[in-house]
Amino acid sequence: MDDKIELLRNKLEKLIEVTENLVDSEVVSLSCELDKLILNYYFSVASRQHLCGQQNVTDEIMKYKDLLDEKIITEEEFSTKEKELLRK
Repeated sequence: MDDKIELLRNKLEKLIEVTENLVDSEVVSLSCELDKLILNYYFSVASRQHLCGQQNVTDEIMKYKDLLDEKIITEEEFSTKEKELLRK
């Protein structure tokens, strides 16, 4: 599933590049919605894996750091999730 999401994200980024000069608010809106869906998917997967004991806190924080580096989540979202994980 991660590969499909990444493929979809790459296609959307290419679409945005092509339509960059058009300043189409619908394209921007769709991009934001897709980012939210991807973020929710990653959070749900990470939560399930954590509950099943398949990952430790450090691994989860690194995944969220990767999401931050890829600009899928914001610094604020990363900090919130990091604090939450460190409290466990």
